[in-house]
Amino acid sequence: MVAPGARCRRHPSAEGAKLLQPQQIPRRNDMQKFCTLTLIAALSFTAACSTKSEKILAPESEATNITLRSGQSRDAILGFRATEVVVTSNKEELEAVPCRIDGTEFFAEFTAPATVNLPSYGPDSKSIRLSCEVEGQKAEKVIAAENLSAAARQGNSVATAVLLSPIVGVAMAASAGKHKDGDAYGYKDIKLEL
Repeated sequence: MVAPGARCRRHPSAEGAKLLQPQQIPRRNDMQKFCTLTLIAALSFTAACSTKSEKILAPESEATNITLRSGQSRDAILGFRATEVVVTSNKEELEAVPCRIDGTEFFAEFTAPATVNLPSYGPDSKSIRLSCEVEGQKAEKVIAAENLSAAARQGNSVATAVLLSPIVGVAMAASAGKHKDGDAYGYKDIKLEL
């Protein structure tokens, strides 16, 4: 801090530069306010980003569509997510693999690799079973429906923890995984190893 009555001099290398007068020097309280406002702005920005959720859209025209089982109504479907299905053997992607997805309310038959329009029933979405067969070798996998919005929020919380602080990130991660009204439920892309 500059003592009252102190005179400010120019440094010879500061040609044309403005000098700060004692009253213009940022004080500790001003810096604390600045830091607080910066943190609030960063948290607001992160919160705005964390509300981004995966959208459940109408079926993709180029993808395989499901067939509803008898007695099932399309009215219960909230939307669709185009889900990639890939079958591998020894870590190499296989072509032209006959597959079937079975759910309680629907099924789909297709040749992998494929994109399948899987329905979302919101929080009531149930697990599905993928089964594929190549040259007598059959493989199956059960896939649980997930809260895709919570997963997106969780990913943003991790980024926040890295950028801001572990304490803020942990608090955001704890709230990110919780169900919120309007969350999108569905199935992530599926990889089946034979």
